[in-house]
Amino acid sequence: MSGIAAEVLTTWLLATTVLFMNSTFPTRLRAARNAKGLSCRALDKEAGHPQGHCALIERDTYERFESKTIQDYARALGCDPGWLAFGPGEAPDLTAADAAPSPEA
Repeated sequence: MSGIAAEVLTTWLLATTVLFMNSTFPTRLRAARNAKGLSCRALDKEAGHPQGHCALIERDTYERFESKTIQDYARALGCDPGWLAFGPGEAPDLTAADAAPSPEA
């Protein structure tokens, strides 16, 4: 990899990390779900939640979340529950986060 390409990649990774540290649980849930290529329906099934739960969370219709909900989704997405809930922690690979299904898919 050329020096310029490595610098661009490093800058992108740093910007992505800062962005998601300042984001909300619904935003991180959507990004992780999109990176895995899952619809909300598929994620709900994998996490053992009723159909439509993920979409409601991503629309930011909840004010508080149970820790079990966060743990279930983190397990289904293969990511750190601390990152999913709060931002800091080990983020999953989000490089595919822009090319995934919508919450309704």
